[in-house]
Formats: sequence, C-alpha cells, structure tokens
Amino acid sequence: MSALHRLACALLLCLASAHAVDFLLLHGAFQGGQTWEGFEDGGVIESLQERGYSARAPTLRGNNDDDSDAERAAVVYQDYVDQIEALLDDEDEPAIVVAHSSTGVLVQELLARGNAHIRAAVFVNAWAVPADTSQGDLIPPEVWEAFQAGAAARADNSVEVDAAFLANVLIPGNTQQERDQVESILVPQPIAMFDHRLSPADIDAFQATASAVPRWVVIADEDLSGDYLALAAFVEPYTLLSVPGGHQFFNFNPDALGDHLDAIYKQLETPSSLSSSDSSPAPVLSASLSLLLAALLAVLCYLA
Repeated sequence: MSALHRLACALLLCLASAHAVDFLLLHGAFQGGQTWEGFEDGGVIESLQERGYSARAPTLRGNNDDDSDAERAAVVYQDYVDQIEALLDDEDEPAIVVAHSSTGVLVQELLARGNAHIRAAVFVNAWAVPADTSQGDLIPPEVWEAFQAGAAARADNSVEVDAAFLANVLIPGNTQQERDQVESILVPQPIAMFDHRLSPADIDAFQATASAVPRWVVIADEDLSGDYLALAAFVEPYTLLSVPGGHQFFNFNPDALGDHLDAIYKQLETPSSLSSSDSSPAPVLSASLSLLLAALLAVLCYLA
C-alpha cells in the first residue's frame, strides 16, 4: 500500500468517524423522542434537516413505549443526567440543547454540572426551578398529591396523562384526529421526573454559565399548562421568543420552532447574521464540503 493510499484511507476513516450534531432535542414528560418526528406532515427533526442541520432526539430511560413496569419503577433522576451527559460527551462539538417542558430542569442540572458540550440552551414551554424546589412543588398541591398517589398505586411508579388534561390543557383547540395522534405517543411518566431539586450551590453553578452558554426561552402564546414566562425568571438572562399555539405546538407546526432554531444557530455563528440578507444556513455548506471531501478521498483510496 502506497503512502498516498494510507493517507487517503486514514483521512476518510477520520471523516467517517467524526460525530457532531447541531441540535440535541429533549422531550418533555409523558413522551419520547418520537415527539420530535411529528406526524404525517413531518416534525421538528425534518424541519431542521431541510435547513441543512443535524438533530438527535433520544428517549429518556423509562419513557420508551415498550419499557417494562420494573424498568420504569427503577428510574431515578440521575439516570436522565447520566444518559444525556453520555450523549453530549459522545459529540465532537458542543450541541444546541433544546428542552421541552419538564426537561428544562434537566438542562439546569446539566449546566450546573459544567457540561462543556452544551453550546446554547433553548427552553421551549419549559419548566425551571429555584434552589431546593422541585417541579412537583410548583404545580398545584392537589395535582402533585394526585401524581404521587397515582404513582404509588402503580407497579411502574409512574403517572399517566389524564385524557381531559390532554384535551383541555395540552392541546386545546386541536381536532380529534390531532388529539388521537398525540395520545398515541404518550407513555406513563416515572415520578422521578417531577421530584428533583437543585441545591443552592447547583443554582449558583447554573447561573455562572450564563455568559458562556447563551439561553433562549420559547413560549407558545396559547399554552395553558403553566406560567412559563414566570418560570423563565429562573433561567435569566435569556432571549424571549414567541410562537402561536399550545404546549405541543411543534407536533403540528414544526416550522414555527424550526424557524427560531435556525435563527438561533445563525446568531451563534455570526452575531449579526439575524439581520443579514443571506438566507442559506452555514451547515448546508459545511455538510456539502464534507460530502465532497469524502467522495474525493474515496476516489483517492480507490486509485492509489
């Protein structure tokens, strides 16, 4: 094997093994990663891919639709932290982490732990907490008590979404078909999701990352499931963005979120790019160059 052959093959191997994702999408409670795939009209992942971005949407432990009662019952909050930290650490470059609903608290925890693979944080209709306070502490006491009693009565120590809450709060105004579609992807939620508290030291560490890891808050103007603007006070400073719709708006209008994520990426690449007339995202060019380089190296491997 010639030196040129060895060099070309080594470069091709390095390119093939490189692993970087632009966006890491974290689903909320009662859902899995498939919520980002949408339905027949596509989802947020497709919306991002059409713009030239890569996205990864893991399902948290205990939220797979085929998880057993024992697997769900065994889930503790640290499982979520370990799982997402491992995914972030597996990336060659920091990713923009997008957290929907309950996973806003998870992003607070990840940043408090100093994860260097988070490029920016986007909180979408997301929960956030002050020190020594859980999400359960912030919801109405009667709801939290019902969650705890319901989980205690189940073998999987999990909570199920009430049909009326789904129809009247999470996706009000949607058609019955759309409600059925969302209901089809829901799963029981391990109670551990709602009972995690960050210490004062954790909150201080989280706030200390504000200058290095910019934050955006996206709030749907018809969301009835929580006062997310008030909760956003716990992630200040941030840039506020709005979208039409309710808590699950992105299931049926993925481009509303895709447009914002596109703008966020461009702003991170070039602070002035939001006012620029250039409408082509940087990842399209970089992806095309990578493919061209791979093709050239493959030819060299063949010819050398």
